[in-house]
Amino acid sequence: MLLQITDHYLKLFVGLEPDLRTKDWFLVNNLGFTFFISVFYVVGSILGQKIMKSFKPFELRTPIMIYNTLMIAVNGLVFYMTAAGGWFTHYKFLCQPLGSIDDPNSYMMAKASHILFLSKFMELLDTVFFILRKRERQISFLHVYHHHTVILMFWSSTRYLPDGHCSLMAHINSFIHVIMYTYYLLSGFGPKMQKYLWWKKHLTQMQLSQFVIVILHDLWLLSSATCDYPHAMSYVATANLVFLIVLFTNFYVKNYREKSVNKQTIETEDDMWEPCLSSQSVKQD
Repeated sequence: MLLQITDHYLKLFVGLEPDLRTKDWFLVNNLGFTFFISVFYVVGSILGQKIMKSFKPFELRTPIMIYNTLMIAVNGLVFYMTAAGGWFTHYKFLCQPLGSIDDPNSYMMAKASHILFLSKFMELLDTVFFILRKRERQISFLHVYHHHTVILMFWSSTRYLPDGHCSLMAHINSFIHVIMYTYYLLSGFGPKMQKYLWWKKHLTQMQLSQFVIVILHDLWLLSSATCDYPHAMSYVATANLVFLIVLFTNFYVKNYREKSVNKQTIETEDDMWEPCLSSQSVKQD
């Protein structure tokens, strides 16, 4: 019912229709489940912390290392597919219309969008690991908001606009996640690895750069009267990305600018975002 209502009103008000290739794919055809998981995730993030107050933190080093390795592989595959399917071959940066449903490259881009969408469910394990390890400080508004909204955003793009102009977000996002999860995997080897990971603060800078690039990319589309690509999703994506820039910038200033002045021991961004380090704090270089 929710899916049919969404399809009807998006077509009625903004002219968006489900992509003929992706509309029946796994979970793309089930908005009710996707929405339920995104809401249950927020509720579970709160209740999980309360439940864990009665338990000792779990040691999850091995599962987390396996998880990070898997996420590197998944995002690496998506980056390759979006590169080979368009962005490293024939895609035009300023305006790339939707591909035809029988084009193999366009189909590859759609499959990449689907894989990335499904991987966002996997990423909810970040928070599960935080809860089980009793790392309450890391379950911030930024952390929960980002994971909650990204599932819905990538569901929308996969169902309605799985290739073309807006797929740049999937391309850049998968690349950055390869770098991030590689860093988090290496961090899991403990303090002996820290001297090689001096670039930790640049992960936030990469995230911010990603948002700025995609916003400018979408603004160009919105200002163009000649680009044959639906505009509706770019309005929503741009608003969400601007909000994320505010949140990420606030995080960056608090964790790298303000605290570096006093040379205090801080929780690194990787502690904030991914459950990969040992339970020890890491000193700011």
